Amino acid sequence: MANTRRAYQRDLKEFFNAVAGADPTPALVAEFLSLERFSAVSVVLKYKATLLEKGLAEATINRRLASVKALVDFARKIGKCDFTLQDIKGEKVHSYRDTTGISADSFKALLTIPNRSTLKGKRDYALLMLLWGNALRRGEVASANIEDLDLEAGTLKIRGKGRGTQAEIITLGTKAIIALSEWLKARGET
Repeated sequence: MANTRRAYQRDLKEFFNAVAGADPTPALVAEFLSLERFSAVSVVLKYKATLLEKGLAEATINRRLASVKALVDFARKIGKCDFTLQDIKGEKVHSYRDTTGISADSFKALLTIPNRSTLKGKRDYALLMLLWGNALRRGEVASANIEDLDLEAGTLKIRGKGRGTQAEIITLGTKAIIALSEWLKARGET
């Protein structure tokens, strides 16, 4: 959520610099929000055209437009403007990478790399077991703390993309529990 907020702030700053030549100020934002609907849509469509001319990725263009749309939607909800930008459509995003992951055989080969006689090797092995066994994202594992782990229950509390500040408790596989236990024991945590 904090990352999204920062990205939207940057995007709004870029929008106002592109359309007004200045960083957003309360007066400048109010001036934009007071535009008549067709004028506002025209301003945003011209902005979208400049983003396309720059050759930005579709996802980047869509995020930048989403930040402006979010500003307008919020302002409309609190009575600060009378228009929406729902007529402005985003760009179709084309998948550009394979996210299927590696094969089970490749992963088994990867598990032989960490030297499990060392603390670092035990940690790396436990991380691999968490990532693979629970289909977790790197950010989900990186944001987890030891306090989020309940070895007795075999669960881990994670916070991740799209969950905001909400935590989700996931059940760990037996191999991940064993690997985590071995790592924590080597650290002197258990």
